[in-house]
Amino acid sequence: MSKKRIAAIDIGSNAPKMMIAEEGPDGRPRIIETLRATLSLGVDTYNNQIISESSMSRLCNQLLLFKQKLTEYQVKEYRVVATSAVREALNRDFVLARISQLTGMECEVLSNSEERYFHNLVLSETFSEYREVVKQSAIILDLGAGSIQISSYADGRRLMSQNVKLGYLRVSELFSQLQARSGDFSQVMNEYIGSQLDALELYDSYNNSPPALIAVGNDLGYLRVFAGLLEADDTYLSATALEALYERLLRVTPLDLTLHHGMPADVAEILLPAAMIIYRFLKQYKVAGLYIPAMQLGQGLLMDMAKTAFHFRPAHDHDADLLSSARMMALR
Repeated sequence: MSKKRIAAIDIGSNAPKMMIAEEGPDGRPRIIETLRATLSLGVDTYNNQIISESSMSRLCNQLLLFKQKLTEYQVKEYRVVATSAVREALNRDFVLARISQLTGMECEVLSNSEERYFHNLVLSETFSEYREVVKQSAIILDLGAGSIQISSYADGRRLMSQNVKLGYLRVSELFSQLQARSGDFSQVMNEYIGSQLDALELYDSYNNSPPALIAVGNDLGYLRVFAGLLEADDTYLSATALEALYERLLRVTPLDLTLHHGMPADVAEILLPAAMIIYRFLKQYKVAGLYIPAMQLGQGLLMDMAKTAFHFRPAHDHDADLLSSARMMALR
């Protein structure tokens, strides 16, 4: 008898992705297939505020290909979600209707808080040092294509969290024209990122020692590879190694990354702004290094589905994190 399978489709701002999983030990979903398409809806939304007819057509064609794969694996239970590119598009309702009409799939648009919940779920369940790190002082940077979520932790609970519309794809698109006209575009980009982050007062309670820094995000897997973190258990990057990585990215072009390092073209464009954001935090809090665990939004969706499908029980209490954040907001 074949095992029950579930699937998660993430219509991300930088690329649609699909993960298919079956039941693993303790009800944890075990991923058996991962697919990624090349379609950056965020380029449309962040530049023009709408998703074009051409992009919608390409998206629906890709979803139909995903649907064929679901049939091959005999997947009956799946979930389709969209993130900031669809969430912020002025024609989002039309996009959702077109997806339903042409593919038969019903797509839900995740709120920012829902998206971060799924990322935190993956982090707490797959990053082996998570519990130890958040028991001390920690900052988690959740880097998305459209925004970043910055959360501070202490004594095992989240103290507060703040969202800034400073995602790597949004920044990349903002400075894409300047890149062609100016040799100093990276310096201008860095100054812009700094001006957006310097006003934040998210973390001011580490007193004697710097906080641990954790960076997560759907496309950071490629940054991990470029940094030499090739195994899932390789998560730590020293400040010196990150600085060297950052300097390398300043010297290479996106075309070099694609031709000589095997990066997808859409990812090559966003590695520098992603590294720049991380590097700013590393310098600001004077940490000795940071953790970059491997994770995907689709994993969080699968874990959430597995609660019902496979009776999976997460180890970390995320509801308690929400209550802790609410108490801190009330005190402030």
